[in-house]
Amino acid sequence: MASWCLVKAGFAGGPLSGRAAVRNWARWADASGRVRSVPKRGDLFFWLNANGTGHIGFVTKADGVQFVTIEGNTNAGGSREGARMSGRKPHFPRAPGFLGEA
Repeated sequence: MASWCLVKAGFAGGPLSGRAAVRNWARWADASGRVRSVPKRGDLFFWLNANGTGHIGFVTKADGVQFVTIEGNTNAGGSREGARMSGRKPHFPRAPGFLGEA
C-alpha cells in the first residue's frame, strides 16, 4: 500500500526494485540516511521480522512518544494480514523504525 500511494503522489525515490517488500524500503532508507527513531507526521513507519517480512504504513500524527497511523493490509486486531485500511494507534511486536526526509 505505501509504495502504491507514494507512486500515485509523485514520489520518485525508494528502492529501485521490490517496492512491495518492507525489507527493501528499510534497506533503502538506511542507505540513504532516512531512518529515524522519533516519528514525525508524514513519515513512513516500518518494522521487520528476523525473516525479512514486516509491515509499513504512514504516520498521520505524532507527539514524540506516541503516534497514529494509517495502513493497509490490516484488521481490527492490528494484524499485517488483514484486508482493509485502518487508522490506529499501533502496537508493534518490536520497535518500529521511521523513514523520513534525508
